[in-house]
Amino acid sequence: MKILIIFNREPYDNTDVTWNGLRLAGQLQETGQEVR
Repeated sequence: MKILIIFNREPYDNTDVTWNGLRLAGQLQETGQEVR
């Protein structure tokens, strides 16, 4: 499955949104998904 993740926040906005999104992308990629 191809998955596109779009971040709608600033990368350094003092929240964990970007970090959690990158962790999710890494986990999906490890399971063989195509992540963009």
